[in-house]
Amino acid sequence: MEDNRESALWEEAGRGCPVGAPAGRLSLPPTPPSTNRGCVVSEVIPLSFRPHWFRCSVFKGLSEVQSFFEQNVVERVGLPFEWIEKGPASRWSSILHHALGGGGVFILQYPVKSPVEYTVVEIRGYGCDALGAEGLGGFIEALESSGWRWHTKRIDLAWDGVPFTPLQFDEAVRAGQFVSRSMSVADRGWRNNEEGSTAYLPDVEKRKGRNRLVRVYDRRGPVRCELELHDEDAQACVLALCGKSVDRWSKTSVGYLLRTVDFRDVASGAQVNRCARLPWWEAFVGDAEKVKILGLPEAMPDHSITSVGMSEAAIMRSARRLVSIADAFGWAYVRERLEHYGRAKQRDEDRAFTADLKRYAGSGLAGLDEAPF
Repeated sequence: MEDNRESALWEEAGRGCPVGAPAGRLSLPPTPPSTNRGCVVSEVIPLSFRPHWFRCSVFKGLSEVQSFFEQNVVERVGLPFEWIEKGPASRWSSILHHALGGGGVFILQYPVKSPVEYTVVEIRGYGCDALGAEGLGGFIEALESSGWRWHTKRIDLAWDGVPFTPLQFDEAVRAGQFVSRSMSVADRGWRNNEEGSTAYLPDVEKRKGRNRLVRVYDRRGPVRCELELHDEDAQACVLALCGKSVDRWSKTSVGYLLRTVDFRDVASGAQVNRCARLPWWEAFVGDAEKVKILGLPEAMPDHSITSVGMSEAAIMRSARRLVSIADAFGWAYVRERLEHYGRAKQRDEDRAFTADLKRYAGSGLAGLDEAPF
């Protein structure tokens, strides 16, 4: 869900987009949509889809990424533009904010120190609105064709005017009328106040270590369903969207939503996946495109059972301690000790493991765009 401060930006954002801007140039709407809480939402507005948040790491310096962003976003879309230097903050040595409305609609962040040079690009909710799916898709395609190493850290996919309410969603979860490979009834969350209601799966306090979050809320306008994806799941979804016409993005994204959670009348049969979907859910997801494997484009194998999955598991087991050692002695020391203890003990099975891993170079997994060996 958007930062609360952004709701105050609509009025100011309109000042940066004068009436009568040249055709083909996009701008933020001057006012937020009016609320329709308590109404039958599907009768108020038609269902609409939009990407609502995008964050990626680009393995280049800040000045290069800034220039690339300006050429492939600002100039292409035709937005009024100005960077605001926010200076250092916590782990970032430099933060650039986009000035449209004065509120960080676009953000570039460069780390204080890192063994790898990279810049984080973040396009927040109203920034995605300003670009539209075509503008964001053009930026992603430009990244793909740049030859740079990059990977997605987060993408939010939002549907406004869904034919169900937060309460319907939450009641179905509490009743166990859903199917999920990664979440249970105990993961549900619910927030309700004067602004409206939000149903979460999983709850924001139970999401640590998870790459997926679904939320349904009526706090700002029509009832919205959002799918928030992180890391490998986000990268796979973005690569699946890349190259497709934007009118297919919603169906593909619903496919990823269904791989996260599905609502079915589980009491109607022994085989859960063959049970009928709940009517309000079927009305929403009925024309989804099938996604074979959550978190990976259809052309890629399931890396949870491949050498890539094994390598990620091995790194994860040692990462926290190795980072501590590197912080104390430097990454050169860590690499030298790994070589010392590991190289002499290599067996034929280890060398075969190396050869198999090389097949995935250039796949986009973990940001690989060239053979790392």
